[in-house]
Amino acid sequence: MKTGYSISSCCRDIATGKVGEADVEKIVAGTRCDSKEIFETVLGQYLETYWKDTPEAANIARRFWDKGMIDQPRVRGEDAPNIANGHWL
Repeated sequence: MKTGYSISSCCRDIATGKVGEADVEKIVAGTRCDSKEIFETVLGQYLETYWKDTPEAANIARRFWDKGMIDQPRVRGEDAPNIANGHWL
C-alpha cells in the first residue's frame, strides 16, 4: 500500500492511471481544510490549475475525503509533509 504526500499530485497520478486507487492507504496532505466546504473550494482551485486536464482527480479526492483517507497535519497545528523527495512512499 502506498502513502501519498500531495492531494494534487497523487490524485492526478491516480486519474492518469500511474497509481491504482486501490493501492493507496492514505494521503497525508499539506492542505488545511477544517470542513468539506473548504475542501471543495480547494478542489475547485485545483481543477483550474493542477487538474485542468484530469478533472476526475477531484472525484478521487472526494472519495478519499469521504472514506477518511486524507490526513491533514496542519489542521492539528503540525507541519505539512515535505515532498522534496517525491510525493509517494
